[in-house]
Amino acid sequence: MIDASGWGGLDDIEGLVEGAARAALHACGRPDTGEISVLLTDDQRLRALNLRYRNKDASTNVLSFAAATLPAAQTASQGVCGDIALAFGTIASEAAGEDKAIADHLRHLVIHGTLHLAGYDHENAADADAMEAIEITALASLGIANPYLVSHSESEA
Repeated sequence: MIDASGWGGLDDIEGLVEGAARAALHACGRPDTGEISVLLTDDQRLRALNLRYRNKDASTNVLSFAAATLPAAQTASQGVCGDIALAFGTIASEAAGEDKAIADHLRHLVIHGTLHLAGYDHENAADADAMEAIEITALASLGIANPYLVSHSESEA
């Protein structure tokens, strides 16, 4: 669902989002038979969602909301289910600041959100490294360079 005007400037947005979600699921070895709803919205709406569900009064680039926990056998056959919401303003600003195409940054964040739905997180260094490795694999399958190379080398400078 698209409810913010900025997203209209991207060609084949449904294809970009679907392709990124499938790449994430493939990279982490999960079936792509589940259902993921995606909301492409603005910063104001994401800020309201962030406040309501995470008690954080700030906008963010992506939020993921996993569906109710299913037994492992059912999850394995039905795949990943849940919702992802993305904020255009934040994503456009981040892409510009990192000299990336908005479409590539969007796909990265869809991959990131999909991995959260699949049960991955980045609460500690080991989990963050594992999640980043899967993101890098999924992005490479879409022809997108490793986004962490620049950010890591800049932070070491």
